[in-house]
Amino acid sequence: MANRTSVFMQSTSGEVFETSHPEYHKDSVQITPQSKGKEMYRQYVIANLRGILEKNNTCTVYVSLRSHSSSGMSRVLRMYVVDDGCIRDITYQACVITGYTQTDDGLRIGGCGMDMGFAAVYDLSRSVFAGGFGQMAYKNDKAHRRAKSAADAKMLIQRGFTFKRARNGDVSGWDADGGYALSHCWI
Repeated sequence: MANRTSVFMQSTSGEVFETSHPEYHKDSVQITPQSKGKEMYRQYVIANLRGILEKNNTCTVYVSLRSHSSSGMSRVLRMYVVDDGCIRDITYQACVITGYTQTDDGLRIGGCGMDMGFAAVYDLSRSVFAGGFGQMAYKNDKAHRRAKSAADAKMLIQRGFTFKRARNGDVSGWDADGGYALSHCWI
């Protein structure tokens, strides 16, 4: 049996997916060139993961070390979030979004001398929240909602909402570095 090359396709509902059997998806259109399909698939995965994170108001990605190389220069991690009260493995999505290599055990990340769980979650967060992220707005010490943009944060401040001190003491309600939208926790 010959090795099949995978292709990217888009269904009539807008779903973008990768398959090695386009003949089974008669109602879908193949995306060409391959590089365009890969980027469309990446953006589709980003939108889906961002939807899960925002729906659950999730800010923590749980990281598990599966293995490390004997030289200590690379690690294999798995990543999880809580989705509707259940643990959801997002390792595959993280690989698609960040471009890290996926192995049978998880996401392979190279390097040493720092917290590689932080590095992987930072890279994932920076891709998912590329334009920055909003902090939680408070009024009378009660959480209201997250700012959706820098302009939205300014509008909330004008309406009497406040934001807790964020990274570097910022109280504007908007952080332009999306890498800090998610935190990590080793499990």
